[in-house]
Amino acid sequence: VLERLVSSVEQQQRHMTSKGLLEVCSLPEGEEPEEGVHLAREELQQLSRRAQLWPLMEGLAILNQLRLSTDLLHLALAPGDQEAEASLRRELSRHLRYCLQSTPMNVSQLQPLWFLLSSDR
Repeated sequence: VLERLVSSVEQQQRHMTSKGLLEVCSLPEGEEPEEGVHLAREELQQLSRRAQLWPLMEGLAILNQLRLSTDLLHLALAPGDQEAEASLRRELSRHLRYCLQSTPMNVSQLQPLWFLLSSDR
């Protein structure tokens, strides 16, 4: 059971490192890591801050998506405004990038926005 737990923690650590949540700290050549997974105090604090921010980042993404929805409704009521449409496309693109980089949001939740961004009108 302990081996499975250590394996799961190491797998999670690799995943978090690949997502940029943990920084990779290299050991001097020839030095082996200690038994188990040990993070430096600074790394734990950094992880704690980022983990605590995730709900806030998701909330911000939801609020931004609501703002974009109102902008879309406004654009639907005022057709032909090319400048507003171009601005909305830029905002959609920024929002999608933000959601993918800064939130754990599922990609399937963003598909309608991808569709809007890729559509002609």
